[in-house]
Amino acid sequence: MISWGDRIQDTGTSSAVRAHARSCEEAGMAALWSSEAARDPFLPLALAADATTSLLLGTGIAVAYGRTPYATAQTAWDLQRLSRGRFRLGIATQVRAHVERRYGTDWLGGAHVLREYVQCCRAVWDSWQNGTLPRFEGQWFRFTLTNPEFRPAALPAGNEHIPVWIAAVGADTASMAGEVADGLHVHAFHTEGYLRDVVLAAAVRGRERAGRGGCIEATSPVMAGVVHDSRQESILRDRFRTHIAFYASTPAYAKILEHEGLRDLHDALRPLARERRWDEMPALVDDSTIDRFVVLDEPQALAHRLRVKYDGLLTELCLYRDGATFASADDLAELVEGLHAN
Repeated sequence: MISWGDRIQDTGTSSAVRAHARSCEEAGMAALWSSEAARDPFLPLALAADATTSLLLGTGIAVAYGRTPYATAQTAWDLQRLSRGRFRLGIATQVRAHVERRYGTDWLGGAHVLREYVQCCRAVWDSWQNGTLPRFEGQWFRFTLTNPEFRPAALPAGNEHIPVWIAAVGADTASMAGEVADGLHVHAFHTEGYLRDVVLAAAVRGRERAGRGGCIEATSPVMAGVVHDSRQESILRDRFRTHIAFYASTPAYAKILEHEGLRDLHDALRPLARERRWDEMPALVDDSTIDRFVVLDEPQALAHRLRVKYDGLLTELCLYRDGATFASADDLAELVEGLHAN
């Protein structure tokens, strides 16, 4: 069964965040994720924790290298306590340009550094929960000093494990996530073939290497939408065409196009993106390419098609950005119910 994990909207007010969280819980959704784009990913979750009792809450994602492991561990600890054990820490490296030029810090590396980042966070949590001495000394991160004044109270029994979810686009990070993480964040720009053949296959190899059995949980905002007529379908196709053009022009996602035999699309779009000719880019994305990435339909049919597409690949999903443009509350409830159907 695939569950529904919604995303906190850019509502702008604390009351709106609380209301959105309550509505997700009342609709029977499994989780609510907060992303780091135009806002801090952690702060809205404190509001959502106060407004709900059973909804899982997580960052989807927080940029790891914009914070030290200790700072991330501390915020996660507080949110785990505030949510009474419902928090999931989702993290990612981001790309080098953003780490260096937007966050203004050093780029340390990819999957191998993020593995140590997670290990350092867990060393901090272990010290706080079990009183172990701070003796973590890695190649990039260190936690070797504490005292009673800086040690928070232990988390209640049953809440002491803070799940870590790692975002992965390529095989190296997915393999590392399988090795050390509890779950996997999948980027919206994907095909089911790329998920199966590259991302999840690598995650399974990582789990086997670490001696961990079973499949890894995976969540993604998927390029899908609720439509009721041809006009709405045309509008959403054009909106997703723009999203696909942007991602297809970005070098970090070229490997997905290569897997699908669409490398020429990246090569055509990349020069336009460099010249900031954004308005010209969507015209290069044809309908057959959209059909590889996007699913549009009425709520019940959409739920069935998403189950078929992602069965055995994702354990949780939600609609990406514009996917709910034409969806009423009843439409979303029907979609969630259909997604959970046997």
